[in-house]
Parts: sequence; structure tokens; C-alpha cells
Amino acid sequence: MEKPLRSPFLYVNDTPLTERMKKDIEEIFFTYDTDDKGYLTKFEYKLAFIALMGFKPSKFERKQLFEGNKGISKSYFVEIMTKKLLRIDDQDRIRQIFNAFDKDRKGYISIEDFKEAIHSTLLMENIGKVKDKYISNFSIEMLYSEFDFEKNNRVNYSIFSDHLFKNKTKY
Repeated sequence: MEKPLRSPFLYVNDTPLTERMKKDIEEIFFTYDTDDKGYLTKFEYKLAFIALMGFKPSKFERKQLFEGNKGISKSYFVEIMTKKLLRIDDQDRIRQIFNAFDKDRKGYISIEDFKEAIHSTLLMENIGKVKDKYISNFSIEMLYSEFDFEKNNRVNYSIFSDHLFKNKTKY
């Protein structure tokens, strides 16, 4: 099975979701709706949730959502994810983004993890589009160097979080 795409979205919790954000949620739904059934199975929901939020939904939540249902429709998925995204605070968002980059849960982000996350996000952006977006490895490495203060190819959560909060208006 193909590795799920990761999308480290950073939404602002004090404003309603924009149309672009809702479109992102719908794109994730369609990406994980295998066979174009019009709904997500429990497993597909889990993958879509991880792609959007950066962490797994709880077993309790999945059990409640799927009790008596074979799947979750697009409109219900968008409703659920919109509510979740609006409830998340900045620290939770940064933790989710960090976890999306730290794919092996090593406790740090390597340059390889960083490149893979950037390319996965660009791949998701290009689904269904004719013209591809591209960012060079050099540009990714320059961006990574802004976080890798110690130049050891390891950006831990503390450094990542501090840098994002310090530059919150940029991101």
C-alpha cells in the first residue's frame, strides 16, 4: 500500500475556515475515498484524519462515528474536520506539524524528513492540476537551516516550536 500523504496544515483558530481550507479538507476526503464510493471507511477515515491533523483519531472516536454506519460522507467529514480544526490551539497545531515532519517519531526532524514532508505537501497541492509546483532541494535546505541552529541535522520540538512562535506572523 502506498504511504499516506502528510499535510501539515496550520490553521488560525480565531477565524472561520477559509474556502481554501475547506477545499483542502475535501481534497483529502477524495484522496482517501478509494474506489470513489462517496464515503470513507473506518480505515480510510483514520488515514485521512492523520493526513489532515497529523495524529491518529482515538479508537473511541472512530467507534462512535462508525457505530451503525458503513462510512462517513464527504459533507459529514468536512463538518467534523472543520469543528476539530477550529478547536485546536496554536501549541496543538505546532505539535501536529512537528509530528507530521517527524515521521518515524524520533523526537527530531532530519533534513530528509523535512524534504519528504515538503514534497508530500506539494504533491497533494498538485492533485488534479495540470501544472506542477516545484521547490528545489536547495530552497528546502535553506529553509531547514533556519531551524537547524546547531547544524547537526536534527531539529527537536523545542527549537521547532520556539522558532514558529517567534516568527508566528511569517507563517
